[in-house]
Amino acid sequence: MSTKKNYINVQVIRDLVYDDDTYVREFADAAIQSFSEFSAGYRNYLLSRDETNFRKAGHKIMPVAQMLHIPEISDEYERAKDLLQDDCPREKLQASARKMTKIIDDILAELREIA
Repeated sequence: MSTKKNYINVQVIRDLVYDDDTYVREFADAAIQSFSEFSAGYRNYLLSRDETNFRKAGHKIMPVAQMLHIPEISDEYERAKDLLQDDCPREKLQASARKMTKIIDDILAELREIA
């Protein structure tokens, strides 16, 4: 039995794009690009402790994560912001980066099945 979390509910996307298959694929393609860019920025900006660009990256992805009902993105992002503000050790930042990378990798795999 698989314990892998499914993040993407295709019906949510269909509801957003009027149940049009072409729009579903286009939405998935756009989401793939957005999540890919966020993943790279999240890791780089978090590990370099660049709070300004870290926040910018977060603000760009949060609407997509909210539309798709993926609270794990905002939860880990908010936790990482706290880590930065508390000047936590690099190991904690790396753990957050690994966790977010895993979440996004799973999301991207699901989106690629749709696109």
